[in-house]
Formats: sequence, C-alpha cells, structure tokens
Amino acid sequence: MTQLYNQLALHMTLNDQHNVAAGSTSAYPRHIDDLDINPADDGFIIYQPEEDRVHFLNPTAVFILELCNGRNSMADIIEVIQHAYGLADAPVNVVQEAVTKMKVEGLLQ
Repeated sequence: MTQLYNQLALHMTLNDQHNVAAGSTSAYPRHIDDLDINPADDGFIIYQPEEDRVHFLNPTAVFILELCNGRNSMADIIEVIQHAYGLADAPVNVVQEAVTKMKVEGLLQ
C-alpha cells in the first residue's frame, strides 16, 4: 500500500493551499456526477461521459476521489487515508495535491 501512496506525486498551487488552509468551500471537495469507475490492471479507469474523456487513477487516488463527496472535509479525507494506510504522519500534502490534480482534470467540482 505504501507504493500506491507514493504514486500520488502531483502538483498543488499556492492558491489552492491557501484556500484549503482558509477553510473555503474547496475544503469540502465533491466529485462530479456520473463518473463511470471500472477496475483495470494496477488501478482504475474513470470515464467522464459529459466530456467523453478517460482517466487512469491508481487505487489510492480512486479512494480519495470517492471520499470527495461534498460531505467530507479535507481534514476528514486526510485522516481516513492516514488510518487506512497506517501512516505515522498525516498525508496532508499528498491528499491536497491529489485533490488539486483531480480538480484540474475535471473530476471534482
């Protein structure tokens, strides 16, 4: 599982870091509706029908995507990921970067 965790090497802008730290509405991320999520070798294929677009996410990224339901705060998502993978330190940057990348890719509102 640590390998999957380490695969989330994504870039987060300073503006998004500020928004999350400030508790803005982006602190409760929500995935777009009607995503078609299917297992594949070493991950998941996500089909975005409205855009006719396909994404490939590793299992950890899909876990984060599924937690982005508009009801979980960023702090909640970070805590769930930390406990699910038995991490000593909270994966704050990794989760924030994953959420930012998913927003850029159009998977989150």
